Amino acid sequence: MKNILSKTLSLTVVFSMTAIAVLLTSGLSSAQESATPADQEISEGADSVLEHRAHHRKMKKKMHKHRGDHMDGKLLKLDTNEDGKVDLSEFLSHSERRFNEMDLNGDQFVTPEEARERHELMREEHRLMREQHKAARKKAREDRSKEKSSKDEAG
Repeated sequence: MKNILSKTLSLTVVFSMTAIAVLLTSGLSSAQESATPADQEISEGADSVLEHRAHHRKMKKKMHKHRGDHMDGKLLKLDTNEDGKVDLSEFLSHSERRFNEMDLNGDQFVTPEEARERHELMREEHRLMREQHKAARKKAREDRSKEKSSKDEAG
């Protein structure tokens, strides 16, 4: 009895989904035939959203591809004797530097408070760097704009 009920329920779901798909498809084709300018604008907006998403996926793929290069660069920074490999002493030397950066009071211990404080200091350093880069990009844009307008006036 359970098996029959399960099959009946499955068929009902499949039939319902098929009916909905048919209705939606026929509704879309008739809606496209009678599209107003506002409908067309919405459709174009949807296209730009889809294009944006496709662009985002493409950029994410590119970034993922270069992630390996980034990791290679990080690894090579540890390679102080430049032999293309990181040995234990090079790795431990880097770890010791990082530990000392976190040991804010120099007592050879890192407490959770010191780790949080160091983390906040790093966040602030990164925020300042982002602001500096943003200001530099803005200035470069302004300089290009001035240069272009002076060329337009001269030409």
